[in-house]
Amino acid sequence: MFFLATCVVWTAFDIVYPNVPGGTDVFHYKDAGCNLAGGYGFVSASFVGTGSFDELLWFGQGPLFPLIYGAYASVAGCGFVADNVFDLFVSATLCVLVLRLLWRSLAPALWTALAVALGIILPSGGFTWPSDRPDHLALCLVLAVPFLFSTDDNRQRRDAAAYLTAGSAFLVSPYYGLLALAIAFILGVNAEGALERKTLRRMIAGTAVFLAPTIAAVLIYLAADSGSLLRFTRHAGIIFDAESGFLAKLDHAINSAGLYTQSLFIKWLAGAAFVACVLAMSLRRPMRPGGSFVPSALLALLLITPIFFPRQTNYFAAVAFVSIVIALRHVARAGTGSATWRNVVGAAGIGILVLPVMPSLGVTILQRLQSHDSFVEQQARAAQTEGIGSGVVVLPASHYFMYKPLNRRIFNPAYLTDDHDRQQIRTTVVCRMGHPLNVPFPTAGTAVPTENNTAGQVPITLAGRTIMSRDWGWHCLHMPAIR
Repeated sequence: MFFLATCVVWTAFDIVYPNVPGGTDVFHYKDAGCNLAGGYGFVSASFVGTGSFDELLWFGQGPLFPLIYGAYASVAGCGFVADNVFDLFVSATLCVLVLRLLWRSLAPALWTALAVALGIILPSGGFTWPSDRPDHLALCLVLAVPFLFSTDDNRQRRDAAAYLTAGSAFLVSPYYGLLALAIAFILGVNAEGALERKTLRRMIAGTAVFLAPTIAAVLIYLAADSGSLLRFTRHAGIIFDAESGFLAKLDHAINSAGLYTQSLFIKWLAGAAFVACVLAMSLRRPMRPGGSFVPSALLALLLITPIFFPRQTNYFAAVAFVSIVIALRHVARAGTGSATWRNVVGAAGIGILVLPVMPSLGVTILQRLQSHDSFVEQQARAAQTEGIGSGVVVLPASHYFMYKPLNRRIFNPAYLTDDHDRQQIRTTVVCRMGHPLNVPFPTAGTAVPTENNTAGQVPITLAGRTIMSRDWGWHCLHMPAIR
């Protein structure tokens, strides 16, 4: 009941207060959905490295997330309130899945404590702030795989549904699809007790089911726009970033967004330690035969992810999130003969799921509360700006939903190159939010006037000491184009 009540409270909060900028991902993941909802097609102009303002068929990652968002936006619209409610609904669904998976895997008091904790941090989904990314939706599909494996339906139908769900996760984001496939393999082998020939045959058949949605999507894309695959591989190249060394990539992942990305890395560290402890205890205590296989496989996934995706801290936290939930289920099902041990493990798992989220969530809520008045003022200014509805408008991602209803041709300044025809840019919007000391995007060497950088700064203190100072105002300057 407390969890349901918090759903109502958070929904009211999301309706009243604006969202918070989450990097440039809104251009990448939601712009095509907004254009689809507006009747312009599944297209976007903001792509990496195209050197053009032309709207092209969107294929930057898996298409499922912007398609679902477009279907939602066709009913609710593309604005701050609608976007807030969408993100909250997906996060709430993720929380419900976690609660359903851990039902009867935790002692009743611990399960109730988890429900209360997830209600308090509901916008995060127990994972992190959505930040206009597809991670929460993808995690819903990943966690649906162990849920399907726990059903009592016909095994062939169950396996087909689980692998098809994993394939759907791949069409949301490829990493999460691979993670879901690995989880399906782990649970399939564990159910059989060994990697036998029939188990291998099921895995091969499951992989074929997993690949079917992706093959269909690629064929559709090739038929519609042969250059779409090139745009996908270009974005993938940025993710892997072969020119930077491993340590440079890892440093970027951990420190690129301060408290937000650091909390994700902490969650990965704590999750790896938690699974390692479960593995150690499974080897020391009387568990059923093969009881160490699941934690061993989960620990391998935790250690492999940073090696292959060192720039993506979201992936670190995601594999930790999934591994903790599955490890908690495994401890309950494998049995150790000690209820006290299971309660200690359950409490530790809940703490690792919840506590790393709270600092960045708290700062984000504070930001939304303190920036409300300036948000209302800037939204009125934006609507009244002459010429804002024509030509290309270049603006930071934080203000995407403020300007998208006014002009469909808005562009991410981080994607500007020397190849772009700057004559098409009508207005450049320069904003200060979260950047009290500098302009929040590159200006090609052009000097850009700013408002008073010291106005409106809010000190954030801890134990009487200032730990940060931020200008969280939404105010912007509308300037002629950067030529």
